[in-house]
Amino acid sequence: MIIENNFLECDIIKLFMKNYDFPKELKIKIIVTDDIEREYKKQLKKLNKSYDYISPINFNGLTCVPNKIDEDTIILINSDRVINLKDNNCEVICTLFHELIHAKDYYIYFKNYCSGIYDSSKDRGNQYGFMYWSEFNAKKISYYEYCKLIHGEKINSKEELNNILKNELPIKNKEIEDLLKNEDADVEDIIYNLMFYLGRYSVWEKLFPEEFNNNQKLPKEMLKYEPLITELYKSLKNNSEKIEEYMEIRKLLNYFKGIWINISTSKN
Repeated sequence: MIIENNFLECDIIKLFMKNYDFPKELKIKIIVTDDIEREYKKQLKKLNKSYDYISPINFNGLTCVPNKIDEDTIILINSDRVINLKDNNCEVICTLFHELIHAKDYYIYFKNYCSGIYDSSKDRGNQYGFMYWSEFNAKKISYYEYCKLIHGEKINSKEELNNILKNELPIKNKEIEDLLKNEDADVEDIIYNLMFYLGRYSVWEKLFPEEFNNNQKLPKEMLKYEPLITELYKSLKNNSEKIEEYMEIRKLLNYFKGIWINISTSKN
């Protein structure tokens, strides 16, 4: 079932796209569906693309890029997230922010480096670095906007810092530590979640630099990957969308894979 929506006409979405300089040429369509996996397969079939997920899709949102940048980029949103939606439903709005940033990132990358054609079979190495940077970037921006919506002028308050230190940080540190320790985990799934973690951490660092700079609040398990984690985090934060920077991110991620494998096998 498809639910009609006018998200792109909402003031908060239009302001977000203006503030983050979305290209006017980027065409976006948002589809709210009760079966995001089925709808994703449907969109891929229209584009003559193959299904690219091994596990069932269990996302709040998903971006489906077209074949060329002058065609509609489709953003799919799980209808469970938008039932009885009001404009101040921050979680849903930030899911949209996240997917919108992906749409923008992909448009710019494929315009600049792939002649405007979305072709994942070419230049896989650089695209690999780009795609994971986009996960970091989308989490960083959407989480920051979420904090602004939730906390307003109190975003830099001691109260919010205490909440992060006592609640969010321990939870997120445990999640990424458990994943890093899991010898049966898929390393690509680990990297995906690492991008989310570092994107969130970059917001904490931006809001409270004295507490979070120099990676001082990273979990102990992640420190086993130093100095690689510091280099990777810097590359993600300082990326100016040049092709050589995506090459560097890819290189660092490949190093990370090797270290993770060595740590995991040494436990046996």
